[in-house]
Amino acid sequence: MQPNEREVIGYVRVSTDEQRELGLSIAAQEAQIHEHARILGLPAPRILREAESAKSIENRPVFSSVLGAIQRGEVRALMVWRLDRAFRNTRDALAAAAEMTSAGCQLVEMTEIVDTVTPDGEFLFTLKAALSQRERKLIGLRTRMALAHAKTLGIKLGRAPFGLIRIKQNQFGLAPETGETLAKMFAARRAGRAYRDIAEDLNAAGIAGPNGGRWSTTTVYGVLTNKEVLEVLANTSGAPANQTPITTPSGTLNRETETPL
Repeated sequence: MQPNEREVIGYVRVSTDEQRELGLSIAAQEAQIHEHARILGLPAPRILREAESAKSIENRPVFSSVLGAIQRGEVRALMVWRLDRAFRNTRDALAAAAEMTSAGCQLVEMTEIVDTVTPDGEFLFTLKAALSQRERKLIGLRTRMALAHAKTLGIKLGRAPFGLIRIKQNQFGLAPETGETLAKMFAARRAGRAYRDIAEDLNAAGIAGPNGGRWSTTTVYGVLTNKEVLEVLANTSGAPANQTPITTPSGTLNRETETPL
């Protein structure tokens, strides 16, 4: 790759705690990166998204690949919304900055352009990296304190179980989008359908699991034995008798001919 062909990379990452605390999102970071590239006259950046939230660079495969491209001289600028998007601690930040400097790669942060080639830029980079690390630790501390306090009050936080929606702090009801699927799963299990077969029928019907992926025996078992799920279904009499079963290529989800696991 020739020097004038070197690309601009935009790196984005967000954790659940940070999104809750800062209102930050992947889409917001991408929009900022594209806008700053336009203002700075840089080519349209290639956006790389990191799904992992590991503490070390080694456990973040996407960012590791970015560093590899920088070392090979393929990147002219790395764009991040803030330094803590790329670096989890000051040590990692300084090590990566040295590699970028030697490779002639500019680091562009949305809140301020940092030029790690100059002594002043290197000092500013070090200072901002340390402050970012401090802020991230404070966010984690506040989150843990809030969770501990909620636990002492008997308040359950976090995402509602599959098929349910949180009505109040400790009260759930059937979710409009997935509640019917949950009731059908429960009816199928009561009719003698095996957990494994329920999972296969859900996958065949193209119904996504709790995390957006495929269903497994363990996932179905976890959903149908969840305390909140059982309480809600008990209060709503489970799956109504006239409910339409989920149709799959192998039949219907509430078939009674199978032996449960």
